[in-house]
Amino acid sequence: MLAVDRFVGQVLAELRDRDLMGTTLVVLASDHGEALGEHDAIGHGWILWQPVLHVPLIIRVPEARTPKRIAGRVGLIDVTPTILDLLGVPIPQNLAGRSLAAALRGEPLAPRRYFAEVRSLGEQQFDEAPDVDHFAVFDSNLKAIWSEGSFRFFDLVQDPEELDGGAPDPDDPRHRELVRLLAAYWLSVQESPASELEAEDIEELRALGYLP
Repeated sequence: MLAVDRFVGQVLAELRDRDLMGTTLVVLASDHGEALGEHDAIGHGWILWQPVLHVPLIIRVPEARTPKRIAGRVGLIDVTPTILDLLGVPIPQNLAGRSLAAALRGEPLAPRRYFAEVRSLGEQQFDEAPDVDHFAVFDSNLKAIWSEGSFRFFDLVQDPEELDGGAPDPDDPRHRELVRLLAAYWLSVQESPASELEAEDIEELRALGYLP
């Protein structure tokens, strides 16, 4: 981290020396975090716990005068459309993310769901990592994880360390919707869903109302 601080400082110093800070959009982000023992995990690339997914995103807009923090959830998928919008470049319609430019100007940020995934790398997988896929979806403070055929739900406000995840509640419409989304997404990325998901699992999800 000290090396990162030093290199970022060198870039900013060079921009100041060249008198470019007033016309330069600066974006600092990270592609992933790092597990340092949480959930008995070390590293990244094969887990979906918050220490790996919760990363910094700092945007310095030249004309901004007062720093502000956006409390709502955003994602790295939003970085490209935000940069294009701030630079006055049309945003392609096929980009899945959204621009955060209005939120940087102080306008309310509408809530939206975000997905995360870890795909099995087979023989290239880390030795300590299971050879399975993991998927997660965020809906406000609620986070659902699908892994090895089961779902776990976490309230990130009440349980920020993700210690008390439980099974989905079939009577909770938010739970039903998130399980439906994860199940549908998981099926969509399988080359042969029937070979990976047992018929009894599909029927159980359907009986609970998670699948049509």
